[in-house]
Amino acid sequence: MVLDARWVFVTDAPVARPTARDWTWIGAAIGLGGVVGPVALMYGLTLTTAASAALLLDLEAVLTALLGWFLFKEDFDRRIALGMRVIIAGATLLTVTPGGGQGSVLGSPLVEAACPC
Repeated sequence: MVLDARWVFVTDAPVARPTARDWTWIGAAIGLGGVVGPVALMYGLTLTTAASAALLLDLEAVLTALLGWFLFKEDFDRRIALGMRVIIAGATLLTVTPGGGQGSVLGSPLVEAACPC
């Protein structure tokens, strides 16, 4: 297969530059997704059990769907809401340990806070 050199560099195409509003979103994505989320997750993992943290990370799917619904106006119906409720109920039920168990009270909220980040 031979590549034609004319198709490699396109000089006529306009370049999209980020606007001031775009930089706000980019900064928020970097701050939350690159700093706050990983730090909260790492501290949460040190303070809770591995099983609880793994189950709580299922909340990321729920929070991602909610962000899509609110920010990007994606479709949302009763079946999606029911699925979200089942995920939340299952994670809550399986992470609650009778008699206290291992882990800190702060560990679970930190893992939960990392999910939307």
